[in-house]
Amino acid sequence: MNEPNKTDYAAIRRRFEQLGSGVQADLRRATDPYQDLPMRPAYYTLMGPQNHKNKLRIAFLIPWAEHREGGDTLGVAIAKAKISEKRLFQMIRSTAPNNLIQLRRLLQQINPKVDWNQLGKTLHYWNEISRRQLLEQYYQASANHHDE
Repeated sequence: MNEPNKTDYAAIRRRFEQLGSGVQADLRRATDPYQDLPMRPAYYTLMGPQNHKNKLRIAFLIPWAEHREGGDTLGVAIAKAKISEKRLFQMIRSTAPNNLIQLRRLLQQINPKVDWNQLGKTLHYWNEISRRQLLEQYYQASANHHDE
């Protein structure tokens, strides 16, 4: 039986904030989460010596979303920013690493303040189920916005 993921992603985001500006810039310059990022010293400074895909996804996107305890989920933040469903589906349906590169562009555009413990779990698994949950959050937030 798999043990639940208990990683403190908010602590990883705080660790990122405490890094020097040069290390942060090196992470922001990464062009691909699976090829380019593991060749950058900043990745290992932030995440340690293990090079797992889930850690690569988190490090690739951590510069582009701030942490707010109890903040929005990613789907809610995207809905609040009025990102079109067409653009969201384009990102969701893309294959790796393009889906993460497109997600990074979205994050750069909207500069969200999200709960990193929730976003980190989404990125940790980044599978069909987590992407479907992102869509459900988006549509629920969009429906709530229209009801107001």
